[in-house]
Amino acid sequence: MRYDIRTAAERLMTGSPQLDDEARLRFWNTVAFYNFVRESMPNAQVRPTRRQFTESRSAFSEVTRTHKPHAVLVMGLVLWGYLPGTKDGWEEGWEQAGISMPSPYRRRLLNVWTGFSDGEAKQDPFACFQVAHHASRGFDANNWVTWMAVGKAEVEKLFA
Repeated sequence: MRYDIRTAAERLMTGSPQLDDEARLRFWNTVAFYNFVRESMPNAQVRPTRRQFTESRSAFSEVTRTHKPHAVLVMGLVLWGYLPGTKDGWEEGWEQAGISMPSPYRRRLLNVWTGFSDGEAKQDPFACFQVAHHASRGFDANNWVTWMAVGKAEVEKLFA
């Protein structure tokens, strides 16, 4: 099943297979979309380079400093490896036993991290976790329902 990024985000975050116009408007008035790699790829088969991912980190930090998100859903398993980590002041969460990525993805347990727009000063914390990219082979938003429910519950616990 192929999704555009908008539909994938809606399904992942709301759990609803389809939003009516009013629900869609409400949803998009509560979230922001940010494309981590700032350069456009020539087509869908071209993946960003290591350099493009690395050079995009400072812009991501600027966006989190500006918008101060409550949570960040990272749509991309490769992208996850290019985000700041513990060496940058982020805090790794606990792996959620029994909550693993759906097939066909390599077994990984859900782990909600705490990110900071300024890791050294531990300012503006936000929860952060990953899902597969909406355009990856085998992606189906319906398979992520449990992952997303537990991830959102963990986000709420972090900021309760």
